[in-house]
Order: sequence, then C-alpha cells, then structure tokens
Amino acid sequence: DAYAERESLKTQVQQYILEVRRVEDLLSTKEGERSDLLEQYRKLSMEAEQYQTTSHQLESEGSNMRLELMTKESELRRAGDKIENQEREIMEHVQAGQAYEQQVVSLTRSITTLEENLRQA
Repeated sequence: DAYAERESLKTQVQQYILEVRRVEDLLSTKEGERSDLLEQYRKLSMEAEQYQTTSHQLESEGSNMRLELMTKESELRRAGDKIENQEREIMEHVQAGQAYEQQVVSLTRSITTLEENLRQA
C-alpha cells in the first residue's frame, strides 16, 4: 500500500514537473512574442513619427509653394498691366506720329501752294 502510494506520488511529481516545464516553455514563448511585439511597436512608432515629420515638411512645402504661386500670379498680373499700358502709350505715340505726318504733309502743301502763288505774283 505504501509502495503504491509512493508510486502514485512519484507519478504525480513527474506530471507536476512536466506541467511546470510546459508552463515555463509557454511563458518563454509568450515572453518571446511579447518582446517581438514590443520591437514591432517600437519600429512602427518610429515609422509613424517619420511619416508625421515628412507630412509636416510636405505641408510646409505646399504652403510655401502656394505662397510662391500667389506671388508669381501677382507679378504676372502686374507685368500684364504694364504691357497693356505700354501698348496703349505706343498706340498714342503712333497716332500722334501719324497726326504730325498729316500736319507735315498739309504744311508742305500749303508751303508749295504759297510758293506757287508767290511765283505767279
């Protein structure tokens, strides 16, 4: 009876030892998984931070480009206005030149007529 009890206790201890090993192995596996997850989290956090930094840089560049575009559009409008004004001035000068040419032609005729009248007189 004592032998059977001893064998039973021996079997229980062996089962207990096997169960402890299994739990230790499971804990070791879980600890490895936890470490892997922590490393993944760290890497993803760094990547997210890099993406956020890149996003801020791109937003800043976009704002700068919009500002530059507005400036260039304004400069382009001013240049267009200046060209229109200069074209208007050129047309005024051309018209004035044509008017002067007509006056010169008219005065030349008048002088020619007066010279003819003087010769005839």
